[in-house]
This record gives sequence, C-alpha cells and structure tokens, in this order.
Amino acid sequence: MNIQELKALLEGYWYDCQYLEEKIKELEKIKIQCNQVNITNSENLKTDCNFLMQNILSLIKPIENKKIYLEKSIQKLPQPYKNVIYFKYIRNFNNDQVADKLNYSVNRIYQLHKEGLTRLQSIIKNEDIKDYQ
Repeated sequence: MNIQELKALLEGYWYDCQYLEEKIKELEKIKIQCNQVNITNSENLKTDCNFLMQNILSLIKPIENKKIYLEKSIQKLPQPYKNVIYFKYIRNFNNDQVADKLNYSVNRIYQLHKEGLTRLQSIIKNEDIKDYQ
C-alpha cells in the first residue's frame, strides 16, 4: 500500500464511523419494531425485519473490522506520531487543531504527519489488511 492509498484509507475512517453509527441506529430501530410485531398476525413482517437486520449487519462487519484494524495499527506507532495520526484521522482535526492540541507548530505537525504515515505504512505492510475485512 502506497502513502496515497494509506491516506485515502485513513481519510475514509471518519466517514466509515459516521456510516456505522447511522446503520447501528437503523438496526436498533428495526430491532425495536420487530420486537413489537405481533407474531400471530405478522410472520412475513417479522421475516422481513430479520432480513433487514441481517443485511445491515453484513454491511457493518467489514467496516467495523477495518476500523479496529486501523486503530490497532495506529496504536503501534511511537509518540508523537501516534498522537498526530490519531487526532488528524480518528478525531478528524485539521493541522491547526492538532498543533494547538499537541503544542507544536503547524510545520512540525506536517513533518510528524508525513513521518507518521511512512511509519504506519511499514506497520501495515507487515500485516495483511485483508485479514480484517
């Protein structure tokens, strides 16, 4: 995986988390609705509810696995790279916000970010992301 692919993977993290939250809420609503269905009157509706829940779960699992994989990979980084990558991609901070949070200059954040991505790339090269999908 090259640096651009790694950045795209990390940048997708935030959106994946938002998507997961939406799908989990949707799943919880369906679960509640399914539990409220009168079994004697609506076997088809209950079957539909179960199908929808399984469908949502099948969408959630690969994204959740990728999320866990990225978080574990970032945890393997030494400081201060770990913090820079964490705040930039996991917390979705911009470079100015990361600099303020970590008390570094923005230029230093750019350096740490670039070096952190290179280090993270080598961590990911040593593992296979497909195992998490």
